Amino acid sequence: MHLISRLTSKSLFLVIFLVGFSTTVNASEQINEHYFLPEEHPLALTLYQIFSSSRVLSSLKTMKDAGFISPQQRPKGLVIGVHPKLKGYLLKMYLDTFQIDAYAQWVKRIEGALLIKKAINNYGLQNMMCVPQKWIYVLPTEPSALQNEHLNAHQSILVVEDMKIVDKNENAHLYKSAITEEHLEALFKVLIECKLVDSVLIDNIPFTKRKKIAFIDTEISGRGLHIWWRVQRLEKYLSPEMQLYWQRLIHRRHCLINTGKIDITLHNINTHQPNNDSITNIYPLNPLNELTVNRRIS
Repeated sequence: MHLISRLTSKSLFLVIFLVGFSTTVNASEQINEHYFLPEEHPLALTLYQIFSSSRVLSSLKTMKDAGFISPQQRPKGLVIGVHPKLKGYLLKMYLDTFQIDAYAQWVKRIEGALLIKKAINNYGLQNMMCVPQKWIYVLPTEPSALQNEHLNAHQSILVVEDMKIVDKNENAHLYKSAITEEHLEALFKVLIECKLVDSVLIDNIPFTKRKKIAFIDTEISGRGLHIWWRVQRLEKYLSPEMQLYWQRLIHRRHCLINTGKIDITLHNINTHQPNNDSITNIYPLNPLNELTVNRRIS
C-alpha cells in the first residue's frame, strides 16, 4: 500500500514538475522522459526511503544525518553524495541554500553523457573508454523545504553510475606511464567530436580500476570552437614521448583545417542537419585511422 501511494504521488508530482519546467525551456527543446530514473528501478525505493525521512538538502548536516558519507560542497555548489545503501551509484545534489536551476544542470549532464556514449560506440572504443549512465530523480513532495526567501527548494537530484575510478595519484601515474598512441587517438576523436572543453583535464577523464578512461564530467559538451585551443592542455600530463605524439595529432588536424580540407565547424553527433555547403563524410587521417569530419564539396 505504501509503495502504491509512493508511486502515485511521485508520478503526479513528476507531471506537475514537467509542466512547470516546460515553460522555462526553449520551445524547440523537448523534455525526454527517459532522463528520469524509472520508478521500477531497483534504486527507486531506497531513494524514496532516504529522502522522505527528512529534508536532506537543507544542509550538509542533514545530509550526514541521512547517512551520506562526509558530504562536501564544491566551489560551484555541487555536492557529491556517497551513501552505503546506494552501492554502485553516486548522487549529485545542490543544497536548498544554493541558488541554481538544478534541473537544467542535470539535463546538460545527461545529454553530454549520451553524446559521449554515442561517440564511443560509433568509433568502437568500448574496450578502452566509458561514460556513466545518469538519471534525474524527482524528490518526494514531503518533507518539503522550509519556506524562506533565501532558499531555492530544489526538487530533484542526479543519480550517477559509479565508475570506480582510481585515486588522483594513481591516475596521474597512469597518464604518465600507461597512455599509448591508441589511447591518444581515441581521446582525440572523442574530445574533438563532442567538443569536450573540460575533459582535457585528467581529473575529468580518470582511469577506472578496470583501466578504462571514464568521461565523468559531461556538463560542457557539444559547444564551443575553443576546443582547438583547450585540447593542448592534455599534453602536460603525458610522458615526453606521448607529448610529441599528441602534438603531432593536433598539428596534423590544424594543417588540414588551414588547407581547407576540413571545415573547422565540425558537426558533432547531435547535430540535426548538415550545412548546405558540406556533407558529413569519413576522411582518412593517418595515423588517426578514420575520423568523422565535414569535407568541403569542390
